Amino acid sequence: ILAHHLFTGSSPYENEDPQSILTTINNGQLVDLRKRSSAVDINLSNLIRLCLQTDPHDRDEDVEGLLARLRSYRDQTQPTQVVNPSRKKT
Repeated sequence: ILAHHLFTGSSPYENEDPQSILTTINNGQLVDLRKRSSAVDINLSNLIRLCLQTDPHDRDEDVEGLLARLRSYRDQTQPTQVVNPSRKKT
């Protein structure tokens, strides 16, 4: 949930009310991260979606599996320049 929020500024669930969120989680109704932020790479979006799966069998077994996926993603991704919007060029 944190990664989704970091990349989009919003929750992966449509509603903010706790009962609605629980219902949404139980039904597996995630908002597609790329619909909220098309700048996010599809492979990263898929990694985040994997982490949000409700069935433990659909997620990595442990943090080491997730780290391996993240490292693989990093190694296959071209570096991009990160722009910090809070810093103004002089």
